[in-house]
Amino acid sequence: MRFVLVHGGFHGAWCWGRTISELRQLGHDAIAIDLPGHGDRRDQRSTLSDRRDAIVEAVEPGDVLVGHSSGGYDITVAADVIPELLRHLVYLAASLPLEGRTLLEATGGALRVKRAMDRSRT
Repeated sequence: MRFVLVHGGFHGAWCWGRTISELRQLGHDAIAIDLPGHGDRRDQRSTLSDRRDAIVEAVEPGDVLVGHSSGGYDITVAADVIPELLRHLVYLAASLPLEGRTLLEATGGALRVKRAMDRSRT
């Protein structure tokens, strides 16, 4: 089985080094990619679609996508484009999008922003 490992915010492909070694010892293949705006691609523009495209370019038929932290959003968006190529999605301590909700709403961020705005008005 081949794993495509996707980091979260403030990380890069480097954070998966030990995981790749462990997966290979178990007989699997694994790659980790730098998303735009991170690691070796830190100078590239980083939008949700840029990150999605970087993942889609790395995927081969039958791959398992693993997303850590905010990488959960990125693998979900990528999987929506290429579902027929993927075997599984794995969310490792990751953000999981909720259909019909914004990122802020799904993470409780909207409530925190509203509370902060309410406090600043008083």
